[in-house]
Amino acid sequence: MITSVAESDLARVALRARTTMRARVRGWLVGIAAGCTLACASVAQAQDWIYAVRPGDNLWKLAEQYLLPEYDWARLRAYNEIADPDLVQPGTRLRFPIAWLKQQPTPAILVQFSGAVERTRADGEPSAPLATGGKVLAGDIIRTGEDGSATIEFADQSRILLQPNTAITFDSMSVHGTTGMVDTNMRLHRGRIENEVRPLTNPASRYRIVTPPAVAAVRGTAFRVGYDAATEIALGEVTEGGLGVSAEGVTRDLAAGFGVVTRRGEPPSEPIRLPPAPDVSGLPARVPQLRAAFSWPALPGVVAYRAQVFQGATRDRLLRERTLSEPVVDWTPLQAGRYHLRLRAIDALGLEGFHAGHDFDVDQPVPPPALTGPVDGSTLLSARPALRWEVPAEVGGFHLQLAGDARFERLLIDEPMLVDWRFQPASALAPGEYLWRVASVDRRGIRGEFSAPRRFSVTALPAAPALPGVVTEPAKMQISWSKAAHAKTYRLQLARNRAFRHPLLDVELEETQLSANVPPWGTYYVRVSGLNGDGVGGPPSRIRQFTLPASVPSPKLLLLFIPILVLLPFQFRRRR
Repeated sequence: MITSVAESDLARVALRARTTMRARVRGWLVGIAAGCTLACASVAQAQDWIYAVRPGDNLWKLAEQYLLPEYDWARLRAYNEIADPDLVQPGTRLRFPIAWLKQQPTPAILVQFSGAVERTRADGEPSAPLATGGKVLAGDIIRTGEDGSATIEFADQSRILLQPNTAITFDSMSVHGTTGMVDTNMRLHRGRIENEVRPLTNPASRYRIVTPPAVAAVRGTAFRVGYDAATEIALGEVTEGGLGVSAEGVTRDLAAGFGVVTRRGEPPSEPIRLPPAPDVSGLPARVPQLRAAFSWPALPGVVAYRAQVFQGATRDRLLRERTLSEPVVDWTPLQAGRYHLRLRAIDALGLEGFHAGHDFDVDQPVPPPALTGPVDGSTLLSARPALRWEVPAEVGGFHLQLAGDARFERLLIDEPMLVDWRFQPASALAPGEYLWRVASVDRRGIRGEFSAPRRFSVTALPAAPALPGVVTEPAKMQISWSKAAHAKTYRLQLARNRAFRHPLLDVELEETQLSANVPPWGTYYVRVSGLNGDGVGGPPSRIRQFTLPASVPSPKLLLLFIPILVLLPFQFRRRR
C-alpha cells in the first residue's frame, strides 16, 4: 500500500508522541519505586552535599560524575523530587546523600621528619624506612621518639605536626569524588600534635581526632591536641578558628584563645582562656653558632614554656623541642643557616597558649687558629712559657684559655680578646700539667670554635745548693753541700779550669757529700747542681776553688839523689 506524504507525517508524529509518553510513564514508575525505596534510607542521612546546577548540567551527567554505580540519575531525581529531568534550571540546588557519593581513599604525604620516627602498617608489620615525600596510608601508625617529629599533609593541604613522644593511628583519609569533601579520622594514643586544617566548606566534611577521653572535631582551624596516657588527660587548645570537644555526651565549643581539659570518664571542662604569647621582640636576629641562646621576659601565672626550633623558613621540619621551667633556652650548637624559633607558655593545667615566632640566622664562625708552640705533650723548664699560634684570615682577635683539667672547668687564664698571635703568662706557673686552646674572634666580636687543646707540663727546677767549700786531709778530700728544694739527686763536677771543660769528675749522687782520695797537687774547681725527677738540672752552686800543695819527698828518696849531687861538680870541671 502506498501512503501519502501527509499520512506519513501524521504517523511519525503519533509514534513520537506515544514513545515520549511511554518514556515518561517509565520514569514516573521508576521514580515512584525509588522514592518508596529511599523513603526510609533518607531518614538516616543526616547531611547532604549541596550542588548548584550550572549551565549544561543534567541529571544523567551529574549522576555519572558523582554517584556510585548503584545510584543512578533516577534515584537522584526522586531524592530531589524533580518532576521533569529535562527542566532542571541552572542555579537549582541538588542534594546528594553522602552515602551515594564516590569515596576515594587518599594517602597523606610525609612532608618532613627529624630524629627517631617509625611507621607500622595496619597489620602490625613494620614498614619500609621512611622517606620525605612518602605516603601514609589509612591504618598506618606513626610513632616519634624522644627527639623525633614529623609533618604530614592530607589531600586538602591540611597539615599536622607530630611532636616528640607521640603515637597516632590514621584510621581513615578519603575524598568524596571531585566534590572537595574530605573525611579524616585519627586516633591519638599519646603525645601532642599541632594541626593546621583548611576551612571545611561543606558541612559533610569531617576532620576528627579521637583520644580515649574525648573526640575533637573541627571545621577549619589551627589547634593542638595532647593526650597523657599516664594520667588519662586530654588537652585541646585553639589559636585560630573553632573546635568542638565531646566526651560523656557533652560538647564544648571552643573559640580561638581557649582550651579545654578532659579527664577519662568525665565531660570536658568549661573553656579556659589560654596564656598569651611570650614577648620575643628583644631576641636577636643573628646569633653565633656557639652561642645560640635566647631569653625573654617571664610571663605571670605560667609554670613552664615550650620552645621549638624549626629548620628554614618553611617551618616544616622540627629540629628540637624542649620544655623549660625558666624563660631561657640554649640551642648550641646549630649549623650555620636560617631557623625559626617558636615559644609558648604553659599554665598550671598543662594548657599551652598562643605561640610567638622569631626568625633568626646562625652565622658561620671563623675557623680556629693552628697552635704552633709549645709542642703538644712537651715538658717545659720555663714557668712562663710562650704560647704561639697562626693567624687565620678575617680575624679580629683571639680568645685564649689555659686550664688545669681537660674539660676546662678550672680555668687558670681566660683572655677573651687578645690581638697578638702569642701569649706569655704574667706570673710563673706552678709545676704541673696544663692544657690550653685558642678560638678566633671575627671583626664583629663573634667567637668561633676553640682549637683542639694542647698539653704541656711545667717542671720545677731545683734550687742552687750551698757549697761551703772543700776539706782536704793528708789522704782524703771531703766535699759536702746543703739540700736543694725540688732536687732528687745532685751532680758534682771537678775540673782544672773554671769553664769545666774536660772535667776530671762528673758524677750523679743521691747524698749531699762526696769523699775521695786527694788528687795530685795543683789548683781545682768544684760545683754542685740539683736534678729534679725528670733529670733536669737547676742552677749550680757557687764555684769553689782550692789548691793542693806539692808533697815533700821522704828522706829515703833524698838519699838516692846524694850521689848525683856529689858527681855533678866533677862532671862540670871535666867539660871545661
